[in-house]
Amino acid sequence: METRNVVKTVITISYKMIIFALVVILIYYAGGAAFRFGVSVFNESSMSDPSMARTKTVTIPDNPSIEDVAQALDKAELIDGTLLFRIQAALSNYSKYFVGGTFELNTGMKPTEIMAAITEQSRAEAAEKETK
Repeated sequence: METRNVVKTVITISYKMIIFALVVILIYYAGGAAFRFGVSVFNESSMSDPSMARTKTVTIPDNPSIEDVAQALDKAELIDGTLLFRIQAALSNYSKYFVGGTFELNTGMKPTEIMAAITEQSRAEAAEKETK
């Protein structure tokens, strides 16, 4: 009887240790993935080297959401996926100035440079209104 209790206790402790180790491994890999994603949000890169950049014409619909802008830029291959751009736009001050139109952008531009280019006119208009 006593041997059975010892075996049961050893199995229970082993099971808990395995679960604990799996949780630690999961936290380690999730933390690493979160760190790499955070670095990519703040350490911007362009789709190509500026010296090899290609000009692209992008049409953004009127009254665009961040998602609309991200999809248009992704379709034109100016950004590497919409999720990262949507987060960068939400964290920036540019997202409230997105307007529709046709823009000439190039693949050597970083996401912040793209946002600055497509919001330049609306930001200037907003600044002009503030000065009046």
